[in-house]
Amino acid sequence: MPMKHGIWILTATLILALSLPLGVCGCKRKNFPKRGELEPKVMTYMMNKYGFEPEIEDWRTETNFNTCNHYLLVNDGTDQFEIHIDTNSRITDDYESAAINEDMRKWADGILPGAVYAHADHEFYGETQKYTGDVWEFMEEYSVYPALTFTYVGQDLDTGDATALMDAIARLDVTNEYTLISCPSDEDAAVVWDQGFVNGYIDIVRYAPYIDESLSYHSPDYEYQHDVYDLRHEGDVLYCELVPNGDAPVPASEYGVREAGSSLSDICPTYELTNNYYGSGESSDDMDVLVFVPLSLIDEEIIYQNYYGSNTPDNVIGVESSSLDGDPTHFGFRIYGDYAVLDMYTPVGTTYFSVERDS
Repeated sequence: MPMKHGIWILTATLILALSLPLGVCGCKRKNFPKRGELEPKVMTYMMNKYGFEPEIEDWRTETNFNTCNHYLLVNDGTDQFEIHIDTNSRITDDYESAAINEDMRKWADGILPGAVYAHADHEFYGETQKYTGDVWEFMEEYSVYPALTFTYVGQDLDTGDATALMDAIARLDVTNEYTLISCPSDEDAAVVWDQGFVNGYIDIVRYAPYIDESLSYHSPDYEYQHDVYDLRHEGDVLYCELVPNGDAPVPASEYGVREAGSSLSDICPTYELTNNYYGSGESSDDMDVLVFVPLSLIDEEIIYQNYYGSNTPDNVIGVESSSLDGDPTHFGFRIYGDYAVLDMYTPVGTTYFSVERDS
């Protein structure tokens, strides 16, 4: 092939890729089945598995060049649930997930009373995976092996009773990823109840404004890990160090956040993060600090990226600089509850940061 033809084809391919945003159905490029072909199969699937045909409230398709996923919001006349169709036209549903979670909650509540929520991060099941009413037998039979989360309100987790529940989960032999969390209120618990904290502390700490403490097990190499979240305040902004597993947090006297005198942004206050931590001896240490900026401080309506369950904003972005007069760098962040959670990796010194419109 002549070189100029190869360049033309490469250019055309790049233009095509850039012109097909995520969430726009491009199934015809790979001859993926479309809604008209799949809807009868969905109804047959539901009739075979549950004995009824649901009402479809919403049908959303997400594609790229290699995959095509359909997400259906449906109802049975009383409750909403979801159906997923993957690239290979495999149909799964979460119709019975609520019953599975509730049976898990009741089981945990019988060991450590006060459980308000339970969640298994495996939520969608195929046509042959019909729930029988015994949650642990069901998971073992179908090798589900999910991450499990049990949520409490005002529960002290540094107790023998909490450990007894963790030991009981271990004896089930259906997972090695499980967490107990304790929230200060029912409202806080509702924010985090359906999260599968599969990475333990690294996931949980991003919900720190809503959680008092956690007790987790996340690998055969770990003991039970009990964490109390060292949240600090600067006005409405919260922050805490992202502490590596087993490490002690940096003393409060060594770092902090405060509002800056001038601004990097016209939609959100600018703050300065100061790191004076020198570790042992004369060696300075970088720090990884999570900053929780209330969405109420961002003078811009958040628009989320156009894919299923996104908590990534599409119209705002983080900005940071070593000087208020310097050129800022940009970074992405995610929304957890009512907070923009900024991950600030900072050397010794002062870093200025804010949230700006993503132009």
